[in-house]
Amino acid sequence: MTKRIPTSLLSLCALMALADSNLPQVQFQYDAAGNRISRQLAQPRLFQSPVLQQTTFNVYPTIVSDIINITTQDEIVPDEFSYTITNVSGNIVLSGNVLSQNTQLQVTLPQGYYILNIFSASEQYSFHFLKN
Repeated sequence: MTKRIPTSLLSLCALMALADSNLPQVQFQYDAAGNRISRQLAQPRLFQSPVLQQTTFNVYPTIVSDIINITTQDEIVPDEFSYTITNVSGNIVLSGNVLSQNTQLQVTLPQGYYILNIFSASEQYSFHFLKN
């Protein structure tokens, strides 16, 4: 026995998904009798941290012997950014926090191809490197 979902419920779910999206919303005003008297298009406000909008990382070298350098010209807030290094299988082999504008990571890993991911609350940066 299969159950059918009423189309009105599907329509309601679709409307709720649109309401949560970043699309402009239509707002209506009604008079005391319940008649619609005006319609207005409203843009949703998005929250973005000014730090995240400006932060740019430089990661070097791409062929690593022992040390990876992570630098930025922007101010780093403690515990704002964390990092993980993953191997080609997706396993995390090293992790920690980016603590300053000039961070050096000691890389004691076997030779191979790795991905350095830097995370914040809403952003992710990825850098590829080869351990020599």
